[in-house]
Amino acid sequence: MNILEQALSQARTFEWVKRFNDGRESVADDKYSGRPSTCTTPEIIAKVREVILEDRRQTIHEVPPGQTVNGKFYCEVLRRPRQNVRRKRPEMWKNGNCLLHHDNAPAHTSLVVREFL
Repeated sequence: MNILEQALSQARTFEWVKRFNDGRESVADDKYSGRPSTCTTPEIIAKVREVILEDRRQTIHEVPPGQTVNGKFYCEVLRRPRQNVRRKRPEMWKNGNCLLHHDNAPAHTSLVVREFL
């Protein structure tokens, strides 16, 4: 990768110049509200395990350390439940009455996943 590929665009450069002219002193990202970047706190993990213990038909799929959750990985995760629906509920599969609920994360809506489904 050369230096030009790593450089900021002209528009982004002007944006940062304006920020520093307005008194900004740091290049660190601003805090923003919204969905947290991670939800793997001990409290959340305990709640998930409790829900699964209440309903044994649910499962926990842990992402291996260092694994990037992209479209390819997500397709592999979906393969098992898809096969189970085909085998255990063939009428649902034939009628197309099986729905998948997800949060529109980029890995969930990638082209490879849409083609898989």
